[in-house]
Amino acid sequence: MMQIGDLIWSHSLAFTASALSLLTVTFFLKRYVRLRHPPGPFFAAFTDFWFAYKFWTGTTFARLTTDLHHKYGPVVRLGPNRLIFSKASAIPVIYRTTDVMPKSSFYLPIRVMIRGREVTSFVSILDEKRMSAVKRLLLGTFTMNSFLRQESELDHTISSLVRYLEDTKTDIAIGTTLGYWAFDSISRIAFTEDQAFLSQQQDFGNTIGGASERITHWHYWGAIPTLEWLLFKNPIMQRTGNSSMLGALAAQRLQKRLRGEKDLESQLDLLGKYLAASRRAPELINTTDVGGFLVSTMHAGSETIGQVTAGILVTLLQHSEKMAKLEKEILSASLSDMPQFSEVNSLPYLDSVIQLARPSWKGRSQSLGATIDGVWVPGGTNVSVSTAVLNRDADVFGPVAEKFIPERWIGLSEEQFRQMDHAELGFSTGRRICIGRILAMIEMKKALARLIKTFKIAPTDPSDNLQPIVHGPIRPCYNTRLDFVRREKEDVEKAAA
Repeated sequence: MMQIGDLIWSHSLAFTASALSLLTVTFFLKRYVRLRHPPGPFFAAFTDFWFAYKFWTGTTFARLTTDLHHKYGPVVRLGPNRLIFSKASAIPVIYRTTDVMPKSSFYLPIRVMIRGREVTSFVSILDEKRMSAVKRLLLGTFTMNSFLRQESELDHTISSLVRYLEDTKTDIAIGTTLGYWAFDSISRIAFTEDQAFLSQQQDFGNTIGGASERITHWHYWGAIPTLEWLLFKNPIMQRTGNSSMLGALAAQRLQKRLRGEKDLESQLDLLGKYLAASRRAPELINTTDVGGFLVSTMHAGSETIGQVTAGILVTLLQHSEKMAKLEKEILSASLSDMPQFSEVNSLPYLDSVIQLARPSWKGRSQSLGATIDGVWVPGGTNVSVSTAVLNRDADVFGPVAEKFIPERWIGLSEEQFRQMDHAELGFSTGRRICIGRILAMIEMKKALARLIKTFKIAPTDPSDNLQPIVHGPIRPCYNTRLDFVRREKEDVEKAAA
C-alpha cells in the first residue's frame, strides 16, 4: 500500500513539474512571439529585468541606446513589450496630438506616495483626458508674456549669482552653484521669494539632491514598475513616508496664501495662478493638487536647468573658438547691464548654442496599434525615441552631427529649420512637450548673456579635461571648478572687436 501511495505521489510531483514547465515555456514563448520581428538583445525579449539590470549596473540610457542602435538598427526591442526607435520618422506617430498614445507604465515609479495618497505632479498623471484638461486650464500660466511679467524676479537671482561669483572669484563648483541659482530662481517664480540656497551655498533639506535621486529612482525601476510598487509603495512603506522639505514649504505657503489672499486672479507667481485655476475648476485641481504641482514644477525647474546651464559653460570652454564667437556676439550687442530677454532673444549664436545643449527628455508612450517607421506595433507596446541617437543623425543634422557645432542652426532655409526643429526632442514634443520650456529658455539666455558679458571664465585647473562625472543611468553631471574674473573695459573692447 505504501508503495502505491509513493508511486502516486511521485507521479503527481512529475505531473506538476511538467505542467509548471509547460506553463513557463508557454509564458516566455508568448512574450517572445509578440514582438518577434524587431531585433534586439536575446534576454530582452523574455524579461524586463535585462533593461533594468543595465541601469542598475551604471549604464546610461544614452550609452545603452547608442550601442543597441549601432548593433541592431533603427528599431530595437528593449523588452518583451518595449521598442525604441532612432529615426525622426517615428516622431509624428509616437508623439501625435490626435488619437494620443497614452503614457506607458514606465512613469509609474515617479509617483510619490505620502501616507497612502499620491502627490500629484505633471509627469505622473497618466490620464490623458485629465492632463489635457489641466493644460487647457493653465493655458495662460506658461506663456512667454506670463513669464516676462516676472522677469524682475529672474533679474534678482541673476544679480545674486553675479555678486557671489565676484566675491568668490575662484574654485567655484559650477554645477552646484548654478543648481542653487536655478532653485532660487524657480522659487521666486513660484512664491515671489527665494530660499537663500545661493547666498548660503546650501541645499536645504537635500531638496536639489532629492530631486536628482527621485529621477534616478524612476529610471532604475521604470522597466519593472510592479516590483517597484511592491518594494517601495506597499501599504507598510506608505505609512512610513514623510513629506520633503520642499513639500512642507509648498504646503505652508499654500495655507498662508489661502488665509490671506482674496484676489488670486491678479497674482503673478505660480502659486497664485495654480490656486486661481483650482477655484475655477476644483473638480480638476484641488488644493492638494496645487501643492503637488508646485513641487514638481520646482524640481523640474531647478536641478535640470542648473545642470544644463553648467554643461553649456563647460562645453564652451572645451571649444575655445566657439566661446570666442559667443563672447563677440554678446559683448558687441550693447546689452543692458542686466540683459533683458527682449535683447538676448535676438542673438542667433547664443540661441544656437542652447539648441545643442537642451535637456534630453525621453517620453514613453503606449502604442494603440500603429505602423511606426515601417514596423507594425501591436496595441499595448511601450514605445519611445532615442534622443541620443536621433540628435546625431546625419540625415537630419548634417555631417559630423555628433560634434558641437552651433553654426549648424544658423542660415537654414525654412524647410531645413523645420526638419531639424521637428527632430529636436530636448523638451519633448506633442502632448508630452515640457510646459516649462519657455521659462527655461528665458532663464538660460539671460543668465549666460550676463555671465559672459561680466566675466572671463576659465578652469581653475588648466590641466582639467573638463569631462562630466557619470553616475547613475540618467545624464552626466557637470561640476567642474571654474574661475570668474570680472572683465575690464579694454577686455570688453578687445573681445567685441
